[in-house]
Amino acid sequence: MNKLFERYVSELIRLHSPEDVTVETQNTLYLDIERRVQLIPDIVVKRDGRVVAVADCKYKLSAPDEFKNHDVYQVLTYLVATGAPVGMLIYPSVGARSTDALSVVDLPVDILQAPFPLNAPSEQVSVHAESLVGELLGETPMRNATEPVYV
Repeated sequence: MNKLFERYVSELIRLHSPEDVTVETQNTLYLDIERRVQLIPDIVVKRDGRVVAVADCKYKLSAPDEFKNHDVYQVLTYLVATGAPVGMLIYPSVGARSTDALSVVDLPVDILQAPFPLNAPSEQVSVHAESLVGELLGETPMRNATEPVYV
């Protein structure tokens, strides 16, 4: 199910991205110059050839206000390796939830934790995908915990 969720979210992000944005999946990156530590983020978002965001899809439940340390470490590593300013952890959700954000100490990066509704009507899924794209591109202000993702 993890791979299916990842492909579903990746394709929706690709479909709702502007023309000047490319969405790549499962690209191999390296953390170190010697290329000993391999990284494979689920989603790499590029604008004009430059990485602007990375995302990792996690098919597991997450509490609305809980950041899982190991997931945060993983996306932070992707941010360091790519130089992107935005990283996103995308979890499935079955109710109205909002995106939460962490600002990393001494680094100009934000890590977003975003729910992706699995039980929403298709038109709401499209609206949510557009919102995720806006957040990945830094074009949509990050929602706070009181604003629902969908109705």
